[in-house]
Amino acid sequence: MPLMSIDDAVVRVRMEFAEVPGLKLTWWQIQHLLRLSRDECAGALKILTESDYLARTVEGAYVRGRLPEVRALYDHESAQDSST
Repeated sequence: MPLMSIDDAVVRVRMEFAEVPGLKLTWWQIQHLLRLSRDECAGALKILTESDYLARTVEGAYVRGRLPEVRALYDHESAQDSST
């Protein structure tokens, strides 16, 4: 498989977490699910965690949002989904 740019890897990881609320994946799971190279995965996760789009749990999994705000974010999205 040809290598993609880090920007493309960032887009793919963001899309996966945006499409699946509450998604919690390890580095290895993200790499294999999205078929990323080590460098692509590491680069994308670095960018996404530094921008607070993803946070890393104590267990080492990645979730969407800053850790103190993750639960509130998902609760808010669930409330919006159920009101429509």
